[in-house]
Amino acid sequence: MAQEKLIACHECDALYRKPRLLGRETARCTRCGATLYHSASSQLDRICAITIAALLTFIIAQSFPIIELDANGITTESSLFGALVVLWNEDMQIVAVMVFCATILFPLTEMVALLYVLLPIRRGFIPPGFDLVLRAIQFVRPWGMLEVFMLGVLITIVKMVSLARVIPETALFAFGALTLMFTVVVTFDSRTLWDIADALRESALAARRGRSGPAAEGGANGGPGLPGGNGGNGGHGGNDGLDTPATPHTADGHDIDPRGLDPGVPSVLAHVAGSDALADPEIRGTARDAGQDAHAPARPSRGFAMKNLTAADAGLISCHACGHVQPLQRGIAHPRCLRCHSPLHTRHPDSLMRTWALLIAAALLYIPANILPVMHTASLVGDEDDTIMSGVVYFWTSGDAPLAVIVFIASILVPMLKLSVLGLLCFTSQRRSTWRPAERTKLYRLVEFIGRWSMLDVFVVTLTVALVRFQSLAVITAGPGAIAFGSVVILTMIASMQFDPRLIWDPVDEDKQQPTQHSQDHPHE
Repeated sequence: MAQEKLIACHECDALYRKPRLLGRETARCTRCGATLYHSASSQLDRICAITIAALLTFIIAQSFPIIELDANGITTESSLFGALVVLWNEDMQIVAVMVFCATILFPLTEMVALLYVLLPIRRGFIPPGFDLVLRAIQFVRPWGMLEVFMLGVLITIVKMVSLARVIPETALFAFGALTLMFTVVVTFDSRTLWDIADALRESALAARRGRSGPAAEGGANGGPGLPGGNGGNGGHGGNDGLDTPATPHTADGHDIDPRGLDPGVPSVLAHVAGSDALADPEIRGTARDAGQDAHAPARPSRGFAMKNLTAADAGLISCHACGHVQPLQRGIAHPRCLRCHSPLHTRHPDSLMRTWALLIAAALLYIPANILPVMHTASLVGDEDDTIMSGVVYFWTSGDAPLAVIVFIASILVPMLKLSVLGLLCFTSQRRSTWRPAERTKLYRLVEFIGRWSMLDVFVVTLTVALVRFQSLAVITAGPGAIAFGSVVILTMIASMQFDPRLIWDPVDEDKQQPTQHSQDHPHE
């Protein structure tokens, strides 16, 4: 199918041909700079091995204490799960659930789910529930925060040095290794597995056709356990132009959509794929750079990229889950992707309204998050409440200026930046502004990247509360500020997910079409 050689940018909707990538190459949008897709060649074995190692290390990290404190012969230690139990028993169930999901449930879910699809794919067959499992991986991936937790552990160790002798335990080293391996795992683009699955389905269909003859071509099905639906997005690692056997064909070879698409639509797609208005993405990577010919065509300039044909202009829509480019399904109330069955939307429904609502809620909670104490300390010298800012001041006055800067940026500056940037993006998109769309898209990308790091202070509170349990000397408990601050982090992350960055580029595309329409209406001017 023609659309299998197309790909649409999920941030600006620019439509591109989908070239085959080599080695570790990456295709990027020339319009907004977003990453379109990666090469899948020679990645499966490496990712599978690292995921297995990460899962084993994860079990070790959860089974042993992280650090031990020794204060004048009184010792206390805690594992991650033990810290969650302490929070739960102190009526901080909300904070305990946040930390449990971010450090245990979601990372474990991603590793197990990834192995569930990787191991069978490597052996040449597609496991049951393939589409559902890949969508689950994409759902939990933004919420796994092991690297943020590891930084919180290091900050807690520095903070505890002034109170007691800190003894590192087995889980500390396990978490360090797990952080490195899990970082590699999350860089793997799970959407490439849909392309590999398309190749396996095509091979199975070709084998059945060879055994059954031409009569089997019209009624081939996906077979037991294979997800139904239409075609692949082909391309990664040399799987371009693959078709899903679940889609029937007309006599002239056109695909018939079981939901009632016009069989002649593929001819329109073929016309789009061969159009001169369709650009090629920017290819980056060692394989292409090392063998680049001196006479190779130059990369399109930014001015050329601003005129890219979009999927909406071509009457196409791209699935946000698997990247499959397909025709708009007219007359269907709730269309779904023909490949992975995810809901399809030309733009996120009520994107601006939902983002505004979440931003307002986060802004209101940001006030008590900074005013209310996140920790309460009861010791022989008296009681003391600590807010986020007082923790920054403590590190600064103790001579740990770098840690003070890290906590200030992660816990104060980053939430303010997220609220401000998302507010700016919503305001300009609502006013249909064409002001600096590329720069605004980069701001959106920045907000998505830094959003998770605000959980740093919540992790520090979790470990501190679990470790400082010297009943006769000092006891630290979590305060209501931790709940408010954790809620701010989650609300702003959901807000960035609800915002559709393609809304930034829609007014630009409308302005692009107006001169064209004017020249058609007044050809002699």
